[in-house]
Amino acid sequence: MSDFDAKELKAAVKALNDSGELEDKIKVVGVSNDDLLETFTEAVELLYEAEIDVPNEAIEFYNSVYAEDSAEEGEEEEEEEEKAPAKKKPAPKKKPAAKKKPAVKKKPEVKKKAPVKKKATLKKKDTKKPAAKKSTVKRDAFGFAVGSKAALFVKAISTKTGRTMAEIKKLDWNDKNATFYDIFNRLVEKDLVKKDEKTGKMTLK
Repeated sequence: MSDFDAKELKAAVKALNDSGELEDKIKVVGVSNDDLLETFTEAVELLYEAEIDVPNEAIEFYNSVYAEDSAEEGEEEEEEEEKAPAKKKPAPKKKPAAKKKPAVKKKPEVKKKAPVKKKATLKKKDTKKPAAKKSTVKRDAFGFAVGSKAALFVKAISTKTGRTMAEIKKLDWNDKNATFYDIFNRLVEKDLVKKDEKTGKMTLK
C-alpha cells in the first residue's frame, strides 16, 4: 500500500457520505487515519459489489492508494513465471469496456483497531406500498351516489303521488331532459318501485 494524504482520505470519505448510499455515514472524528482508511475501503468495495455508482473522488483516491500494490504484485508474478518452465497459455478473451472501478488491492495492515467497529451497510430501500385510499362517496339506501342523477330520480318518485317520466324530464335538475327507464327497470327487478298503468306515474313501494 502506498502512502496516502489524510486530507485526501477525509475528502473521499465525505464524498461517500454525501452520496446517500450508506445506511450510516462513516465516522471521521476521533478515528485514526488507518482505521478510517480501512472503513473507507470496505465501503467502496461494498458499493462496487452491489453495482452502485461510487463517487469519482472516492474511486480516484482508492486507486491512488492501491494501484502501486497491484503493479508490484504483477511484477512479482512475471518474475516467477520467467523462472518456471514456459507453458503455452490460451489467448485472453477481450472483455467489453467496463465502468471505472476500484483497482485490485492488498488490504492495509491496521496498527490499532477500535474495540467495536461498525461496518458500512447500504441504505435500505422503502418497498412498502402506500395504503389504498378508501372511497368516501356517500350513497343512498338504493346504492346510488348522493347527488347523482340516479339518486335524484329516485327521490323524485318517492312522493305519495309519484311522477311520470314526462314530469321527470321537466324537473330543474334534469338539464338534459333525460329518461331513467333503465334505472326504473332495475328497481322493478328488486321489487322496490311500481308504476300505475293508467296514469303512468312511478312510485316507491
